[in-house]
Amino acid sequence: MTLYPKANIWTGGIGTGDELEIGTSLGKSSVSTAPRRKPHQPSGRMTGYVKMYDLTRGFGFIRAGRDDYFFHRSALGPGLDYLVLDETVHFDLSTDRAGRTVAKNITLI
Repeated sequence: MTLYPKANIWTGGIGTGDELEIGTSLGKSSVSTAPRRKPHQPSGRMTGYVKMYDLTRGFGFIRAGRDDYFFHRSALGPGLDYLVLDETVHFDLSTDRAGRTVAKNITLI
């Protein structure tokens, strides 16, 4: 497979004769030089607010800055059975079995 940006033609392989017109946008596109945003790796307790909580299903999301963190009802601290929308909470971050970042040890402020 060969891409010829100036000719705007892709050839399917050596000797295949398959050609596809890809237009001028690919030949004129530029690569973004903007730096990528690193994933947020906070240390210590974080503060956020309850963005969503489904009492019947037992999970929700906490918004902290620009990021949302999933939590399960088992992550609620002692004495907490549920959370209400827009409540301010403290929490820790942890990793679940699938490698996703989740909120743990959630307490009310």
